[in-house]
Amino acid sequence: MKDHQLKALIQVAESGSIRAAARTMNLSQSALTKALRELEDDVGAELLMRSYKGIEFTSAGNALLVRARLAHATLEKARDEIRLLRGGAGARISIALTPLVAATILLPVLTEFRSIQPDAALSLEEGLLTHAIPASWKAG
Repeated sequence: MKDHQLKALIQVAESGSIRAAARTMNLSQSALTKALRELEDDVGAELLMRSYKGIEFTSAGNALLVRARLAHATLEKARDEIRLLRGGAGARISIALTPLVAATILLPVLTEFRSIQPDAALSLEEGLLTHAIPASWKAG
């Protein structure tokens, strides 16, 4: 399995058709179809059913789609972490904090963080733990 093949599968699911996915990815329809066929050959199963009505995912296709999305999200997180470690622009940080933390230690921590990572995008979510932690997972 190759990254571009998994991205193609994800984009087909999000776009609803091979033609729309190819347009979104700036690929020809034949190039996208080739990537999908290579992916099907690699996993040894049909992933999409193509008909005059459009495409539908097979059970194997749905199972792979779930894992492909997870793998893609995990790799994006890894890229973000590496950008952060390198101190480059494009690093994104999401922080969930309780009102007590916001009132007591947030300012010195943010001041220090900005001195180390001036170009990082920072997202803060304040609330009680039952609200703040789930919100930080969505933001990340």
